[in-house]
Amino acid sequence: MVTQIQNFYIAKITRNWSATTGDFNVSVKPTTTSGWITVSPNNSTLREIVKFSATGTNTYGDFITISNISDRGVGGTNAQTHTIGEEARMNITAEHWKELNDNAVAPNITIGTVTGGPTAIVTNSGTPVNAVFNFTLPKGDQGNPGTPGTNGTNGTGATVVTTISSPGSDLNVPSEKALRTELDGKQPVGSYATSTQGTKADNALPKTGGTMTGKETLAGHDEVAKTYTPATGSQTVALDCSVNNIHVVSGHASGTAITFTIANATNSQPFIVSILQGGTTVSTISGWFATIRWAGGSVPILTATLNKRDTFGFIRTGANTYDGFIIGQNC
Repeated sequence: MVTQIQNFYIAKITRNWSATTGDFNVSVKPTTTSGWITVSPNNSTLREIVKFSATGTNTYGDFITISNISDRGVGGTNAQTHTIGEEARMNITAEHWKELNDNAVAPNITIGTVTGGPTAIVTNSGTPVNAVFNFTLPKGDQGNPGTPGTNGTNGTGATVVTTISSPGSDLNVPSEKALRTELDGKQPVGSYATSTQGTKADNALPKTGGTMTGKETLAGHDEVAKTYTPATGSQTVALDCSVNNIHVVSGHASGTAITFTIANATNSQPFIVSILQGGTTVSTISGWFATIRWAGGSVPILTATLNKRDTFGFIRTGANTYDGFIIGQNC
């Protein structure tokens, strides 16, 4: 409820007032129907602030109505009797503001949601008395790095175990001391099963004899090409891709007609075929292996010049299919 205050209202009491409730006569009633009136505002003994709830006119003249005893002597003043001639005012004074403050309803404020956004925004999703403030806050600058945490505890060490099935003469197992030296002081913590000798390792070559199969790869050495030297006439060169990825056809007889076949290639395996003309008559290629998709769409023709080299690259793309490329000709 909003109480209206008629500023600079001045009247006189025209009939004695008791210190209770009821209709109290004044020389002129306020133009507002409710509000506060200060009686004898300049007399510290008689000053009283009252709250009226209605106005009217009776046989004694104009009056104001005070309905509740709690509306007498508000704002720190006391309810008391008043006599004819005392002044009644209704202007905005300190007493009015104090009385308004004494009867004000304290708002209840709670925090609703707090979210991030590009700009700062505050909205109230509640009421003026029971407010719920929702905040949208922009992201601030990145703070300083925190203090580093303490180091974790050391993990448990691994256990190195060497298993020897039975005594033998072809496998020497290093001692525990040698193992620790090899690990350069960073050996795992645990136990070691050690022996001075053991059995021959599975699939290892014996000290004498034996045969190795497959492609040879030596660490720190260049790959050695597989060479082919077909004789004169119609000859077949069988490329074995399990042995090498570089295949060189050279030293063949003059006028050789070469037909290529291929074996043991795997999908996506790349390899090279290099052909060097030699002798006194140039050689030719009678046919290539499998199905080859040549770059540019045309099958290359071997350079018909003595002592010139042509080199071709291939990639297996599927079962019996290959992509072919000219690396260089007439070299």
